[in-house]
Amino acid sequence: MKQFFILIKQALNKEKIFIILAIFGLLVISMHYTYSQSVFSSGYMSYYKDAPLEFFYYIQLTGVNPFVLMILMILLPNLVSYHLLDMHQNQTTYFIETRIGKKKYYLETFICNILFTFITIFIIEVGLLLVIHLFYGKVVFLSQNYPEGYYPLTQTICHNELINLILFLNLTSLGYALLSSVLFSLQVFISHKYIYRCLGVVFAIALIVVPILVMNYFPIKDLSVLFQITPLIAVGVEQVRDNPFGLSNILHYFATFSIYTIISFVLYKILYDWRKYND
Repeated sequence: MKQFFILIKQALNKEKIFIILAIFGLLVISMHYTYSQSVFSSGYMSYYKDAPLEFFYYIQLTGVNPFVLMILMILLPNLVSYHLLDMHQNQTTYFIETRIGKKKYYLETFICNILFTFITIFIIEVGLLLVIHLFYGKVVFLSQNYPEGYYPLTQTICHNELINLILFLNLTSLGYALLSSVLFSLQVFISHKYIYRCLGVVFAIALIVVPILVMNYFPIKDLSVLFQITPLIAVGVEQVRDNPFGLSNILHYFATFSIYTIISFVLYKILYDWRKYND
């Protein structure tokens, strides 16, 4: 447990704080650009009370504002994973591995990466919501009924908008943490440090576009859609097409989450075995 807190402390150094603040600044800039190009800047905020909350979900749409996803995916490998890769290549991990054991060290670093990513993304998302509340319009929770056929972004998981927001923040943070765990283990294949730092963007684009491109090659087309990462990073917000197999938004999230959990642990096993037998 003591070693685990040491890993957390190492992750939260001055460089990481600067990177997180810089990422948040870029997100605020991209959010303002999206606002200026959308209906929200044309008086929509003033006469529709739910508009500020709706705008928070609106900026998560990758088709409308891809910057949020791209910027956050740049952040993920630079939180903990890059630190491990750098230490491994500089052979500074051997002292720790000798003292506490390679298996324990890698497992604790893997878990640290997940927890640190979850906390960081959660704080960033809450920060964006707070910026909207302070500078764009007061965030309120009306939980009103909408006409049939209208898809309210503020009620993608449940009717109660406060509960919906709490679930969205936690599930989105957990989704990014899971993707971060996959990126963590990909360092076994991508050993170039500077390429690895940018891997998140390529990874995100591939896992949004490729499942759609190969859909026709699957015997069950809906199966390929489950590999898209959009439910993990914006549960229920993306509604370009119907959910696969007629799943609800929350079930679609957990189906995709289960797939990437398996992928994450398989890749972690490959990483650990490779470092165990080849270091």
